[in-house]
Amino acid sequence: MDYQILKWFFDAGVDPDVLNFESLHLSKAERLASRQLLNDREYWWIESDQDTFALKESLVTAQQN
Repeated sequence: MDYQILKWFFDAGVDPDVLNFESLHLSKAERLASRQLLNDREYWWIESDQDTFALKESLVTAQQN
């Protein structure tokens, strides 16, 4: 379900700077698809045992300049 919500946000044009969603119960296909969605929208992400945390790349690179 978390993958579908993530997809709905992106389909609606909502691109928050920070995301955190539960990825523990995603199927392998949904996990791969969520990674691809994040990559396509230029997020840096990391997965823990239960969650995926993502930051918009522009937010991170803006802090470095």
